Amino acid sequence: MKTIRAGIWVALLLEIIILVALTSRIGGEPYFQSTFLNYSNISQVLRAVSFIAIMAVGQAVVIISGGIDLSPGSILGLSGVVTAIAFNQNLPLVVSIIAGL
Repeated sequence: MKTIRAGIWVALLLEIIILVALTSRIGGEPYFQSTFLNYSNISQVLRAVSFIAIMAVGQAVVIISGGIDLSPGSILGLSGVVTAIAFNQNLPLVVSIIAGL
């Protein structure tokens, strides 16, 4: 059991080393443009995954407390579809968001 855990940590360390080598300015210059790790790109990526991160925190609380509930993902999907349909029907933004909630 200890060798499996040690192997997992070694694999994680190797992944981090490879990621740093590919994204650093020294090792990654031929692979990525110099605009890869700038403020604008990082902020756009964080904005794109923010709602998934919020859902992941809520799901983690449910799993840690001992219950495994997979419904938050489907509720998020249903809420997004209802909001999009309401907005496409030319309803005001606030009404569409309230309909999705």
